[in-house]
Amino acid sequence: MIRRVFALVLGGVLMCLFVHAMAEQVFAQLTPRRHIARFIPIRPPLESGFTSLTTVGDSEDGWVMTGHGATVDGEVPFAWRERVIYPLNGLPSGATGTGRAAGWRGFQENGQTVYKMAVVGVLNNSSGGQAFLWVYDEGFQSLPGLDGVRSEANGMSLSGPMIAGQRQTSRGLEAYYWTADGGVVDLGDLDGGAVESKAWAVAQDNGAIVGEAQSAQGTQAFLWTPGGNMSGLGDLSGGAYYSSARAVAKPENSALQAVVGVGTSARGQEAFRWTQSGGMQGLGDLAGGAYASVARDVDETGTYVVGSSNTDQGETAFVWDSVYGMRDLRALVAEEFGLETALAGWTLDAATSIATNLTVEDRNDILMIAGSGVDPEGTHCSWRITFTPRDDVETPRQITAVRYLLLH
Repeated sequence: MIRRVFALVLGGVLMCLFVHAMAEQVFAQLTPRRHIARFIPIRPPLESGFTSLTTVGDSEDGWVMTGHGATVDGEVPFAWRERVIYPLNGLPSGATGTGRAAGWRGFQENGQTVYKMAVVGVLNNSSGGQAFLWVYDEGFQSLPGLDGVRSEANGMSLSGPMIAGQRQTSRGLEAYYWTADGGVVDLGDLDGGAVESKAWAVAQDNGAIVGEAQSAQGTQAFLWTPGGNMSGLGDLSGGAYYSSARAVAKPENSALQAVVGVGTSARGQEAFRWTQSGGMQGLGDLAGGAYASVARDVDETGTYVVGSSNTDQGETAFVWDSVYGMRDLRALVAEEFGLETALAGWTLDAATSIATNLTVEDRNDILMIAGSGVDPEGTHCSWRITFTPRDDVETPRQITAVRYLLLH
């Protein structure tokens, strides 16, 4: 009798744990039941001189967005924050450029640390490109070790102490990271092939860097850790050998959550998500059009991946998670979240960044996805979609074992 009671109790506990785990998984997904979606169009203001906008990246906290805008003189980088667009004017004569990533730089003022929004990217000139750092109220800043050298800055950590990209060295084009205290540190490359590597992104907390490098097999995605080791992440099976890591999730307890990018499978170029436990997994492709997809960013937990995929309508923004797989972002927001009117006439070409931010109450996560598309007037614009958790939705922790047993 005692054994039977014990078995029933144990079975109930295991069932509740299973239900809780499933609830955690389901409630973590983007659904109208759990979230309220909002579409924010970002059009070029008349006074900016921009005729179009293209979003390339943002800060890890989602509050600063960057990219480039088209002007009569060529492409000019911009920063966007709180509905205000800041053209990064003051480029050298004849130069154009684009912002690749954003963050914050700390400065000491009156004994206190003040953080100002910052953008890194590349200026296009006759030398093939020049990495830049721009800081609000400070303008373009010198980057010792990169000035006057063919280079580009593609990623930066949230508080700005680390910038990563590619520069010309005596060995070839090489991935690097830069800090104000230590200057430039070259990362080397993978074994085999020509010396060529490029850093695309920096992890928010521990300084891990991802990118691509030449290897004996071909161009391969890499992960570099602060210990100084560059590791190849391989490629998807089938097809010509090519992979590139474009973003890395915030580490938790010193363990990386996920790396995302693009690889080559037997079907073509395909977005991937890599984890330490599962290796590289292909994320598929949206229906229609030639087979091609690329993952451009991942949220800090490694749960959501955004990017673009080919469809019958051309390049199309997507969001991916482990439950629903790859979904057309515009169709998801318009049809399931009821934003058909807000998105009428819009195409969303690419989702280039995703970030999670906390509300003032520090209780709910607000998910922010940004990218580029074309508005109903045919203007290439930037956009942002926010997903705010509903206050009246019960969390998995509120689905207790007792309630589950009562309901079932």
